[in-house]
Amino acid sequence: MVTRLRTTLSPGRYQHTLNVAALAESLARRWGADPVKARLAGLLHDAGRRYPPHELARYARRTNLAVPERALILELEPMLLHAYVSADLAQREFDVHDAEILSAIRHHTLGAPKLSLLDKILYVADASSLDRSHKNVLATRMLAFTDLNAALKRCVADKLVHALQRESFIHPLTINLWNCLARL
Repeated sequence: MVTRLRTTLSPGRYQHTLNVAALAESLARRWGADPVKARLAGLLHDAGRRYPPHELARYARRTNLAVPERALILELEPMLLHAYVSADLAQREFDVHDAEILSAIRHHTLGAPKLSLLDKILYVADASSLDRSHKNVLATRMLAFTDLNAALKRCVADKLVHALQRESFIHPLTINLWNCLARL
């Protein structure tokens, strides 16, 4: 699996994948989740990033991939398909059928109103891995070991701020996730 990822992902994306897998495994150990599942989800979370946006769109159409607001994503921000494509590749290419792992991969970018523990771990690990360099990343990474929900909330807030600064499309699932977290 690692060899396949190394050959299909760019060197930077591959290194990010290793960083996310390591952090997800550490967070799983801290929060009582399965570290093997967390590491596997981390390794496969960006498998779909081997494709540029137009190929992600083609893949989603060809496989009739179920993606919330798919038409909107196809029109406005096809790269957001990568989490769903990655989950599909995890099943088809890497023979992963564990629902918990697939859910974490599927939700690591857009989120969902109700996230499992593994979903939260992967979302935070992806947003705060060692290769990330945004302003709050170190504090968020440290916070993830003391208050996972607070770290998740910070990751979503940072993602929203980044999208607003870029004047980018914000998927309704991400807005919904923020609204759920804002109540905590």
